[in-house]
Amino acid sequence: MPPAAELLEALDFAIWAYEDSLSTTSDTLRSDLEAKDYFLLAHRRTSKPGHVGYYMAFHPEKKTVLIGLKGTSTLEELLTDCCGRSVEYELRQEERVELTPAVDKVTVGNDESIEVEVGVLGISIEDSHMYVRCHEGILLSARRLADEVQPLIQYLSELCGYKILICGHSLGAGAGALLGMIFRARMPWLLKGDDLLQVYAFACPPVLDQATALACYPFITSIVNNSDIVPRAGLANVAVAMEFLKTIHVRLTELGLSLNGPRNATRFIQKLSQGTEGECILTLEEARVAMTQALETVEISDPDHLYVPGRVIMMYETWNNPETDQNRNDSTKMKESPPRNGNVESFVTDGMTEILRLFEVDEFRMFTDHLTSSYSSSIERLSKSEERKDSDA
Repeated sequence: MPPAAELLEALDFAIWAYEDSLSTTSDTLRSDLEAKDYFLLAHRRTSKPGHVGYYMAFHPEKKTVLIGLKGTSTLEELLTDCCGRSVEYELRQEERVELTPAVDKVTVGNDESIEVEVGVLGISIEDSHMYVRCHEGILLSARRLADEVQPLIQYLSELCGYKILICGHSLGAGAGALLGMIFRARMPWLLKGDDLLQVYAFACPPVLDQATALACYPFITSIVNNSDIVPRAGLANVAVAMEFLKTIHVRLTELGLSLNGPRNATRFIQKLSQGTEGECILTLEEARVAMTQALETVEISDPDHLYVPGRVIMMYETWNNPETDQNRNDSTKMKESPPRNGNVESFVTDGMTEILRLFEVDEFRMFTDHLTSSYSSSIERLSKSEERKDSDA
């Protein structure tokens, strides 16, 4: 996993892409970049649906070209986010992405199955193309951006030996992930080393199907903060939530609280009026079983289901020690948020992990955890946790 200091720098690069929406000028961006020894090449502002704002800069000593992608801050960009249908995108044979050793067999596109030898990177198919599935609106933005910047990026990468670094938050993260995939498809020499192109995607929405999301593990690092709803804002999570609600409906019917008549509806309203003082209709264990069943029912490999791509660093705020939590019974645990101690830890996973397939309903944290300031705070606290571990060692 990259050190916290590296994540903080990449987050800065992503945040600076917002500067055009904060009534600042390119001079401000230029000075921020020069403080990191980067020099601004281009800065494009846009407010059209299906487009994404960005800037490009280069570091002559590190021989790195940086692309910072702007996230959602306008209604037009929100429209791009909302065009979330899973659509097919063709990669020709030279445009393929590698599969990680964790995958034995996957389905690419609609029907085509391919066998992958464990421990071997790369895939082999009979015909000259393969298909991946992507978020429609963000794919449109990424393809337009690729068409626009590829001539300069290709010159710097192929002829000058520059590495490519892409950083983005939210919409910018999703567009950056797809942009990285497209670059590796169009510029096959980037496949010769995982360090030739790297993407840091903060709060990335679900943008790729299961197989492709895993295949991007070597070059995309997605960072998710606590309960952030955006990395969970996909059809797959809605399907899991609907399956869980079926269990709730059955229990309400058993308790005479369904809305199929005035008497039951009155009981339901009376139950709601009890608020958090009332008894939960499911025990903690029953809720866990129902959620597990919902997760098992929804197919991960469904072609309409998209996921957060690449290697996922999941940051979470740690809870109090179990010994200090003994007085909280199951009913209390169901009604109240668990006590936190302010420390942040992390683990490395992928976009199909159970914690990302569930909506984390924690008051307004599912929204506030999406803010760049929340990501910055969590990474800073993660850095302190790393420092404590190093000192203890």
